[in-house]
Amino acid sequence: MIYQRKSIRSYKPEPVSDEMNEKIRQFADYIVPLFPNLKMRYEIVDRKSVHSLLPWLPPQLIAVYAQEGDDSLMNVGFMIQQLELFLESDGLGTCWIGLGRPNKETKTLDGLRFVIYLAYGYPNCELYRKSLSEFNRRPMNEISDVDDKRLECARLAPSACNSQPWYFIHSDEKICVYRSSNIIIGKTPIAYFNNIDIGIALAHIYLSYEGVKFSIDALPPKKQGYKYMISITMP
Repeated sequence: MIYQRKSIRSYKPEPVSDEMNEKIRQFADYIVPLFPNLKMRYEIVDRKSVHSLLPWLPPQLIAVYAQEGDDSLMNVGFMIQQLELFLESDGLGTCWIGLGRPNKETKTLDGLRFVIYLAYGYPNCELYRKSLSEFNRRPMNEISDVDDKRLECARLAPSACNSQPWYFIHSDEKICVYRSSNIIIGKTPIAYFNNIDIGIALAHIYLSYEGVKFSIDALPPKKQGYKYMISITMP
């Protein structure tokens, strides 16, 4: 799915079946967190409860709630991307939705704040890409200091407005992961969503290579215009 998926923005009008929603709930119990100490919750919500100007939203979405902070947003991206790939593998279309907010009554869940939506539903268009050439992504030499083919799965990850905020620096036995601090869409900085994007890219790496480990380094290399997020130890 990492090498075939795409964000879907055209859905059939019928809601996902109760049977499929139950499969989603069961799969969610097995999602692996990036930071086990950080809390995250989700709920399946009706399109009518979502305030959004996007006309193509499906009948149902997944609303995600979490603690505040960059690490918590990374954790959201890491966990929900595992769910997104599962949905796509079962024939459903998905799309991360930043342009949407819940009503006042649902801005919190179990003491956690609303973070983002994941749209999902029956696609009304081609679900999968036919080749890697259909991905509009920056080349490896623009996102990494080394031409590391192991990072191809991260290079293909989706991101807010396709901003691709990640950069990888190889340091001793680790790969240090950074987020751009300078990405602005229109007049709006999107660091909030780019923290989620980093988690999405990390999920692709985690699912691609058995034995990947994550850690926070006290003195990582510095890169101008980028914020250090986390380090990876690859097998």
